[in-house]
Amino acid sequence: MNRWVKALRAPFFTASAVPVFLGTAVAYNHTGRISVPDLILTLIGVIALHAGTNLANDYFDHLSGNDDLNPHPTPFSGGSRVIQDGLISPKGVLIYSLSWFTLGCLIGLYLNWRRPGNVILYLGLIGVFSGFFYT
Repeated sequence: MNRWVKALRAPFFTASAVPVFLGTAVAYNHTGRISVPDLILTLIGVIALHAGTNLANDYFDHLSGNDDLNPHPTPFSGGSRVIQDGLISPKGVLIYSLSWFTLGCLIGLYLNWRRPGNVILYLGLIGVFSGFFYT
């Protein structure tokens, strides 16, 4: 598996995609319509933020030594191990994380610009802050 793909821990993206689809279903039930372009952008943005969170978690767990202390890593505990296995440098993981966060933020800002109010902006700021410092 490609080291960059391994670092993303993509199988866990369903944890972010399912709420997007659930929210879409609720919105459709309430309004009777769906904006497919907004749905696609939302899905890409949410998954980008999830990817950034996974990578930030790997980076900060490496800095704290938490992943190094895990003698039996699993997909649910111990991170992607790309830093511990020497596949990607810590700086590379951090830059990769910030790239995904940037993509998610740009999409969120665009969606916020298209909608009245700033709900997307405020929720996005909470999500980005929580995701980056989640560890």
